[in-house]
Amino acid sequence: MKIASFNIQKFGVNKISNKEVLSTIIKIVSRYDIILILEFVDAKETSASRFLSELNKAQTGHQYRMSFSTQLGRTRYKEQFLFLYREDLVDLVDTYQYEDNQEGDVDAFAREPYIVRFSCKNTVLKDLVLIPVRANPQDSLKEIDELYDVFQAVKEKWKTDNVMILGDFHTQGRYMSHKKVGGKRLRTEPAFHWLIGDDVNTTTSNKSNSYDRIVVYGDDMLDAIVPNSAKPFNFRKEYGLDMEKALNVSDHYPVEVELKSEDKIKSSPGTEPGSGEVQPEPGNRWQGADKESQSSEHLRIASFNIQKFGMNKISNTKVLSTVIKIVSRYDIILILEVVDANGKAVEKFLTELNKAQTSHHYTMSLSKRLGRKTYKEQFLFLYRDDLVDLVDTYQYEDNQEGDVDAFAREPYMVRFSCKNTVLKDLVLMPVHTTPKDSFKEIDELYDVFQVVKKKWKTDNIMILGDFNADGRYVSSKKMKEIRLRTEPGFHWLIGDDVDTTANTGNDNTYDRIVIYGDDMLEAVVPHSAKPFNFQEAYGLDMELALDVSDHYPVEVELKSAH
Repeated sequence: MKIASFNIQKFGVNKISNKEVLSTIIKIVSRYDIILILEFVDAKETSASRFLSELNKAQTGHQYRMSFSTQLGRTRYKEQFLFLYREDLVDLVDTYQYEDNQEGDVDAFAREPYIVRFSCKNTVLKDLVLIPVRANPQDSLKEIDELYDVFQAVKEKWKTDNVMILGDFHTQGRYMSHKKVGGKRLRTEPAFHWLIGDDVNTTTSNKSNSYDRIVVYGDDMLDAIVPNSAKPFNFRKEYGLDMEKALNVSDHYPVEVELKSEDKIKSSPGTEPGSGEVQPEPGNRWQGADKESQSSEHLRIASFNIQKFGMNKISNTKVLSTVIKIVSRYDIILILEVVDANGKAVEKFLTELNKAQTSHHYTMSLSKRLGRKTYKEQFLFLYRDDLVDLVDTYQYEDNQEGDVDAFAREPYMVRFSCKNTVLKDLVLMPVHTTPKDSFKEIDELYDVFQVVKKKWKTDNIMILGDFNADGRYVSSKKMKEIRLRTEPGFHWLIGDDVDTTANTGNDNTYDRIVIYGDDMLEAVVPHSAKPFNFQEAYGLDMELALDVSDHYPVEVELKSAH
């Protein structure tokens, strides 16, 4: 199902009376199953009916219906939001005109969103809410931030997370800098996904501005989207129009996205309808080290800060047994806080780990010892060599001009070739920040990302580890300034409210998994990113759990190619 937003620029009787323009607009609109029309200016409301009539005459199999808002605006100049939709594909369930009377913040919008809710007949997502945006240019910064409050009101009113925000945000050029956009709540809150990037031109003119956007909320919504379908539609190029004719239609391109159809994901026994993901069978969840990992065809990846992982920990039989059981859940695992000056502890652990396996074999890749002082740590990657091949490694040099020695423990990157997953190329970037410098180090990871992306010519990058990104180390306010949060394309899979620590004395979200890009996100099994509470899973008392570690592993699964 194809959805779009199109600012047709003063769409009213004058535009509809121009036959050439009308013909082009009908051609464009007919591409979509649901389309939001912006800048609809029709005081008598006759243009909408006339356009709908002409649009339906041009259809051979589908018929459109419409829903439009009241006239909106603070001055004499008014606009309306107009939704057109194919009635054989979706049902309009409800509409809601946002009242914009929030206490202490009345009249935040020049054009208050007119929200529609559809029931979709043939898509994996049955319930869909669209929030339209037509920001006032001089107030666009404030209005975009206020959309977060609209989202919360809609979520509470209709009890759904399946929300798409789309329209003309005016998020570029003289109206708003990248830096200012980055501080807004639709950017800083991790569950929002901006599908149209900041570098995408959505305007017909020779200027390159990303005014028009599509933003979705949550993993279910994101998983329902056809990968790489979110883009502008360049009607000028598509229909061979000169600049004058194109601008007569509009100075904006439509932005579009597709939702997956039901028949693209076949349900089978043990599969939840609409998800396309195999669900775990109830019971027998923790039977042995090697067996559990074999129950999933997906590739399971984790990061685990084992807290001073060395000979003392390995010499404790109970602790060693538990760590082996945990590690055996994963096909690739990053171990943090490896403190093993002579390498004997790591070698012994790898031997004991492989003894516990029945069908897989682990190989390791270990960084050099890292740290500014006498205390040193290493990054340790363990991986099943029948499932992935280690292609390359790279020790970040941390010698960026003007910013030398940004990291106490410079990331040691590994690149894998994955044999059985939808994503064949995978780069892992490990993190263990120094608590007092965690804000700076997390921000610097953006520079590491850029270096790795350029070096290996890939976007398939996962950043994982102990970010120390909570509690007294990094405040929520500070987190919003970090480039991995403000720059589009990064997806934080472990939310800010998820406890990743084994200690009952706190509930901090220190450990994270961050991925980059739509391809990477599409390859992730929905809802698979989470901490693994080994204390609860294995029935450990607090003392033994803390002997293992004060952190839980954080894990995620990549989809199998089968």
